[in-house]
Amino acid sequence: MRLLYEHRNPPRTGLKAALILAGIGIVAMQVIAPTEGLWRTWGLWALASSLMLAGVALLMLPPIIHIWITQREVILHPLRLHRRIPVQHIHDLSLSDASSDGPVLTLNLRNGEQVELESWAGDLKRIAAILQSLGAMGPPDMDLDPAGQKAG
Repeated sequence: MRLLYEHRNPPRTGLKAALILAGIGIVAMQVIAPTEGLWRTWGLWALASSLMLAGVALLMLPPIIHIWITQREVILHPLRLHRRIPVQHIHDLSLSDASSDGPVLTLNLRNGEQVELESWAGDLKRIAAILQSLGAMGPPDMDLDPAGQKAG
């Protein structure tokens, strides 16, 4: 199974590293210039520990994968309750700007069902180009190359 397209959540390692560094900064501040008062000291140590543990825990969580496209099928949410749509079951597809969040790619299946892919799926123009190259039919004005740009 050759993977043609995959979209997952961004890793956001900068935010995770910032949590860890903020915890380290609070620890360094407490070592260099300890605060007075037992509750304030313990509170700052607890805050620093919480920040560092949260950063490390977030680093260990795998990113969420939203869509895989192979040569034979489209798999939505492959690591959770997933849905497999064979490419041969896609009758046609249309790309529209119906949503305020951005464009919507609608897959019209041969059984009459419609599956809408929005911004959570990633680069919709690239997905449409890949599906067209695999044999899914689109409107004549949707000549897209795999880079996601209009062919001229």
